[in-house]
Amino acid sequence: MMNSKDKAIIIVICFFAALVSWFYVVTEMNPETTEIISDVSIEIRNETDLRDSGLVVANIDTNTIDVRIRGLRNEVINIENTDINAFVDVVGYNEGSNKVPVEINVPENVVLIDYNPKQILCEFEAVINKSVDLEVEINGNEASGYFALQPESSVNTVIVRGPRSVLNSIEKAFVYLDITEASETINKRIPINIYNDKGIELNLETNPSIAEVTVPIYPIKEVEIDIPISGEVMEGYEVKNINIEPKTVLIAGREDIINEVEKVRCEAISVEGADDNIYLPAKFIEGNYYIIESVNPRIEIEIEEIVTKDLIYNVDDIEVINIPEELSLDTIEIPNEFILVTVEGFISVLNQISKEDVNLEVDLTQGIEGSNTVSIELVTDIEISNYEMNPAEATVNLIIDENPDNNEEEVESDQEDIESQ
Repeated sequence: MMNSKDKAIIIVICFFAALVSWFYVVTEMNPETTEIISDVSIEIRNETDLRDSGLVVANIDTNTIDVRIRGLRNEVINIENTDINAFVDVVGYNEGSNKVPVEINVPENVVLIDYNPKQILCEFEAVINKSVDLEVEINGNEASGYFALQPESSVNTVIVRGPRSVLNSIEKAFVYLDITEASETINKRIPINIYNDKGIELNLETNPSIAEVTVPIYPIKEVEIDIPISGEVMEGYEVKNINIEPKTVLIAGREDIINEVEKVRCEAISVEGADDNIYLPAKFIEGNYYIIESVNPRIEIEIEEIVTKDLIYNVDDIEVINIPEELSLDTIEIPNEFILVTVEGFISVLNQISKEDVNLEVDLTQGIEGSNTVSIELVTDIEISNYEMNPAEATVNLIIDENPDNNEEEVESDQEDIESQ
């Protein structure tokens, strides 16, 4: 049997054999090695405390560092850049450029040998407020037959808070609203967006951060433009014609209101004492609707002198009409040698008028056998304002028609006989 002394010797020999084996494995199979871990991100700590002091980190010259570590090979090869914690503490610095030391934490099973850089250059800026005007941008088009008015916003100015240099680059504050195919008023709460002068959206603190935007959208209607005139033209003159351009305009408004609107009125144009044409702009009178066209209404008022002209007719110039069927024309008589017709109208019209443009008629619809005193009527397509006729009546003698079937031929024959006398 093995005595206790022999057992002790065997245990010692086994221990040393195991130690030699471990040393071999460690030194030969898993030796210590040095590794460089690149692109370790640098964490900025205590930014909230820094902001509370009125500063912010506006820029750092690098975001990553390289770290050299040492450890057993099978430990080191498994370490990634995310396993190493690099950070800078930004509390306690003043506005401007400051070098801030980088601190490193490595896993427990490795040793930190070196890292680079050991300091980073941080640019500290004061946190300030800036007032920026808010713009509302409308996207899309309203439905056909409707009109979107200018948007109304609950916010006109936004207070933006952030680093001085960032705020100096702000170009605009915007809210966006889509009105595609809208046919009624839109009201929405929309987040406010801030953009710099390069069109990049900035993540900054704004007050307020939401704007309530309303876009009134109303139906459209086309109505006439009415430009009244006031006053009296010079004596002896009259308004010949009034022309308004454009004649119509598009309006928008509540449906119950614009349904009642037939004309859009303008302020009156005075013609007091005028003796020549007037061509003037007019100004719309505001109503409870919106004029949605950019138009400049104008009125052209033609004013001309009123003159008279004498036209002389003979009895044979009178045309007899509507003789009853059982009667026929015998004679036409007037108390004077001729008929004097004095017409009154615009000078441009009367300068062109002649006797052939004006006809004289007597209507025998109520005619009876024998003598008929009837009024002589003036018939013309020419625009005249007034006329006087002397004499104004004629005596027409009718006789019984002995051949009713030839009444029309006889009337025409009688008329020709009278004209030839």
